[in-house]
Amino acid sequence: MSDVITVDHAALQQAAADLARAVAASEERIERLAAELAPLQAEWYGSAQMAYLEAKAVWESAQSEMRMLLARLGAAVAAAQEAYQSADQAGARAFR
Repeated sequence: MSDVITVDHAALQQAAADLARAVAASEERIERLAAELAPLQAEWYGSAQMAYLEAKAVWESAQSEMRMLLARLGAAVAAAQEAYQSADQAGARAFR
């Protein structure tokens, strides 16, 4: 078993950026969908309106949770990359 850890800093930076883009794209899509549904909502009454509002509340809650999880994951990946980068730099300084 090897005690060596190999880190691809560029891949970690890319992963953090990809997660941030996924969050932004998700938010943009939700906003577009809400704008597309807005004219239809004015025509919904009674049980149809209630069913939509209930489904929307569930969907918005799940979307919010997903955004928070992706944002936290992106921050964790970025923090890990920075920690590995610092460790690499400290190791390099030890040989100077």
